[in-house]
Amino acid sequence: MSPGLSSSMLGGAVGSTGKASLETLAIILYRGSATRPDIDWVRGVNSAAALRALSLRGLIERSEDETDKRRARYRATVDALAHLGVGKREDLPRYTELTSAIAEGEVRRELAETDV
Repeated sequence: MSPGLSSSMLGGAVGSTGKASLETLAIILYRGSATRPDIDWVRGVNSAAALRALSLRGLIERSEDETDKRRARYRATVDALAHLGVGKREDLPRYTELTSAIAEGEVRRELAETDV
């Protein structure tokens, strides 16, 4: 489960997909946006079903990735923030701490990819 979000915060918004959707939404929220490969890498599993469920519920939206037009980038909608009871991402629990950890992890990931 995400250290910052809990299923009770979303009420019925995530529904039957539960933990997978909550993890996926947390990744998108705390990163600001993410591609499916980014989400799959963090979770360690295929996230297609969770992304589809969140999209159908109107909690995320899909747009073209500016850096690679072949990929889609997912962002949380205003509805997702409203379901969580926050006005902006910065109001999420442990936002500063978790976004710093994400940034540090990205640097490590990039270094590991260049060493290979």
